[in-house]
Amino acid sequence: MSAGMDTKLNLWAVPDDLDKYKGTDKPAMIHYPHFSTTEVHTDFVDCVQWYHDVIFSHAAREDKIIMWKIDGFSSDSAGVPDAPIPTSSAVTSRKPVTVPANSTSGTRSAWAGRFQRLLQFDLPNAAQFYIRFSIFHELGRHPILVAGNEKSKAFFWDLQRLENSGTGEDGGEKPHGLPRYVREDSSSSIASSAVSAGSGTTKAKRKKGKVPPRDHGVADPFQLIKAHKIIEVPKYTAFPFRHFAWSQNGEWCVGVGDSGLINIFHRWDQGVPPIYTDSDIKLPLRPQKPPIS
Repeated sequence: MSAGMDTKLNLWAVPDDLDKYKGTDKPAMIHYPHFSTTEVHTDFVDCVQWYHDVIFSHAAREDKIIMWKIDGFSSDSAGVPDAPIPTSSAVTSRKPVTVPANSTSGTRSAWAGRFQRLLQFDLPNAAQFYIRFSIFHELGRHPILVAGNEKSKAFFWDLQRLENSGTGEDGGEKPHGLPRYVREDSSSSIASSAVSAGSGTTKAKRKKGKVPPRDHGVADPFQLIKAHKIIEVPKYTAFPFRHFAWSQNGEWCVGVGDSGLINIFHRWDQGVPPIYTDSDIKLPLRPQKPPIS
């Protein structure tokens, strides 16, 4: 997956047969991505990362990290469909191309769909370009998302806690994965989008008051998820974090940025917890001793 300053995200499939290029000065050229969209972000995209078949991405001046999924895509599929490319007539034609107002031409996909917006993580004061996040993901550990902003703060989200919290609705439903996939064009998503954008199409009066911060639940793809942990670097009022990296077991997290400053975070006060095996389907929220056989 690649991204750039044109707001576009592209998914590229590496060819299986690369033996004929070995030992030559002619590399394989891939001209068309299998998925391409400009509809996820509205500004320069500076970070994109996989989490299984789910994608996390961030863009400048948006103050959030978006979690989304390509319709119909699965890395477990045996075959890959052909990349969507313009027809020969469209390439050679000299006539102006007109696009209908309701067209979804901002997205091309080999899987004959678009994408699903899943979650949005609140990252305030991150308008600058090149604010990169990182995901810690190892078997038997809680997956953690970390990102920083321009005000010396590092934000941490426990993705396992989000999944264990269910949808955050009254029913207490527990999704069978992270997260429950809600279509971007579903009725609930459209309503949430209109409210978040300050739409004036509804006559209902909303009560004044502060909306409580939300740090759990995976039901609303347009509701910003607050960080579970925020750490501020002391003595620096405007230190922009630029990138993060994790140690293999998740005990250490390194954050770097401007001013030549390297920050090292230690995750567990009481030592590294035991690693859980595949037989532990439901990982506990807090480290526990493994069962005695």
